[in-house]
Amino acid sequence: MSTPPVQLRARQWRFVVWLALLLIGGAACAWGLWSWTNPVQSDRVSSVRVKTRPGIVNDAAGVKSMLSPGNPDLYVRVIVGGETLQTDTMEDTPVGGGLTWNLDSSLSLAAIERVEVWDEDTFGNDLLDQVTPEGQRVTSGQEYQVILRGPGAKVPTGAIPAALIGGVFALIGGGRLVWEQVV
Repeated sequence: MSTPPVQLRARQWRFVVWLALLLIGGAACAWGLWSWTNPVQSDRVSSVRVKTRPGIVNDAAGVKSMLSPGNPDLYVRVIVGGETLQTDTMEDTPVGGGLTWNLDSSLSLAAIERVEVWDEDTFGNDLLDQVTPEGQRVTSGQEYQVILRGPGAKVPTGAIPAALIGGVFALIGGGRLVWEQVV
């Protein structure tokens, strides 16, 4: 017994609809998951964090700091496009786990040419370390590690809903597609 042409066309049409729902839902789910796991990084820097460099140099820096009386009066200079931006001095403050200086305005990470760590003294300031970031957020000098901080990575606002709704549509489309083939 053959299937009437009207039922055959309806069956083919349903197959196309469920297949389209499966493909569109799968694509939306894939985009949502990819966007969620690969957030867009900002290229802005709003603060500079300085801490002692990890490793063997840290031991030498620790010995050097123990031999020098008192704590340094540290400040940071950020060189951007030939212009020098200087932070406030943190007087008599040990570096410890790190010190953070907030910048007056955010800077482009790529525009930062050099970051210098200085010790302010009564009879002249001493350059303790300098790094050239070259687009990197974490850079180590001889004694210090400089971390250029900025706003966190941003996940597109529709990523999670797209992943969830797309996944539901893909499951419905795939389930109905299999069901149409079996029944």
